[in-house]
Amino acid sequence: MIIPSLIAAALTFAAPEQMAQAGHVYKQAYQQKANNGRAIYEYTDNNESVQNWTRLVTLNYTPQLRVDAQTWANATRKALDANPAKPAHQLDVKGANAYAQMVFEPDAANPEYEANVQKSFHVADCGTVILQYAVKYPKGSDLTTIKAENARIAVQLEQDTWQPACQ
Repeated sequence: MIIPSLIAAALTFAAPEQMAQAGHVYKQAYQQKANNGRAIYEYTDNNESVQNWTRLVTLNYTPQLRVDAQTWANATRKALDANPAKPAHQLDVKGANAYAQMVFEPDAANPEYEANVQKSFHVADCGTVILQYAVKYPKGSDLTTIKAENARIAVQLEQDTWQPACQ
């Protein structure tokens, strides 16, 4: 006899080989899987490496994290508020997803601006998947322009129909 709840508990995220985001096609350039099921998948375009990218898509998968969008947004806000880099950030919850926008300013370790937009997916039988789109901007770039571009990308992610596939 097959018990449906046991089958559902066995679902895991299946990362795609490529992603289309913000008008670009990204190919998987890196993956790391931990014994506990957590995984990171990074995608670049223009054959860039994950060490030297200008635009990067990242999927973070945590099978044990079974929370709703508001709980994720609250935890993310708390982590960003505690971050020594003090990134400018904004978090919103819209329906079943949370959205985070953040901009890290240049510092001694990172000479460029890094702007990120994240969209959270909370899949009951699979865990949490975070879709992150990041862009690097040269030092000296206009922060207002970077934030406006981040907001535009956040709208694109909100309208995007991509959903995590769990098998």
